[in-house]
Amino acid sequence: MPAIAVSDLAHVRLRAPDLGQARSFVESFGLVTTEAEAGTVYSRGTDANPRCHIYELGEPAFVGAAFLVESEDILRAAATRDDASAIEPINEPGGGVRVRLHDPDGFAVDLMHGVEILPEIVVDLHPVNSAHARKRPDGNFYRRPPGPSQIKRLGHYVTSTPDVKRIRAWYRETLGLLGTDDIYAGSEENIVATFNRLPRGQEYVDHHVFMTHQSPEAGLNHLGFEVQDYDDIFFGHYFMKEAGLTHRTGIGRHRLGSQVYNQWSDPWGRGYEHWTDTDVLNEEYEPAMHPIDVAMKSQWGEPIPRLNQ
Repeated sequence: MPAIAVSDLAHVRLRAPDLGQARSFVESFGLVTTEAEAGTVYSRGTDANPRCHIYELGEPAFVGAAFLVESEDILRAAATRDDASAIEPINEPGGGVRVRLHDPDGFAVDLMHGVEILPEIVVDLHPVNSAHARKRPDGNFYRRPPGPSQIKRLGHYVTSTPDVKRIRAWYRETLGLLGTDDIYAGSEENIVATFNRLPRGQEYVDHHVFMTHQSPEAGLNHLGFEVQDYDDIFFGHYFMKEAGLTHRTGIGRHRLGSQVYNQWSDPWGRGYEHWTDTDVLNEEYEPAMHPIDVAMKSQWGEPIPRLNQ
């Protein structure tokens, strides 16, 4: 186990030139604004994390992400790296302390500890009367009014990079992420994308918390947010469609990870994904290799946009 072993993905940080437009988008997408100060909009999901998405005022850019670690000892170990900041307080909702790193493509990777936990936002879940079980009592009608998806949490983010192997090595060796699936084109030596998950031992975690794929330039592909269930995806789909927002791809079911997904674009072209029903794995799962023509096909639904290799 490396000296740094992250325990969860906390938030992502982006810049946008119009914070009013940015806030309107993320609220239509299903995030809850917690603070909107001069120059920054903080948003959360329904879980206990005080912030999972941050928009800062500025030219459109993906700034980076932040991960949680389980102790200040891990932060102290991280701070000894030549490329790391000292441990410093976080003057943002939830507080805590952090060490700042940057990956080889220049994206920020903050390591945080001691962030305040908030009460979860109560969600009225929909018991399903399926062919196998009747979970909704007789006469208990389901009548949910139109509205956005109810996002629970940030689950993963996906970047593009000119050097997949270099980025894969950095995230696995520096943060302790575990390899789940690698995708190749032609020869198995030609890795064009990689999926990586959290290192939480025997605990089952999402199929991936970080993915990157080959591209001429480094950038953001999309951010993946878990919603409550299948129904919640469709509520969000039609709410955003009625609002005239830009649909990207979906609804479909991924092959790798198995998530039911639906993707939208913010006003500056960054991808935002609703997903539910992921595969979960623990440390015993061995990384797998897949050819790109098989890996990047949906099990059903619209084709996934081709990776810009």
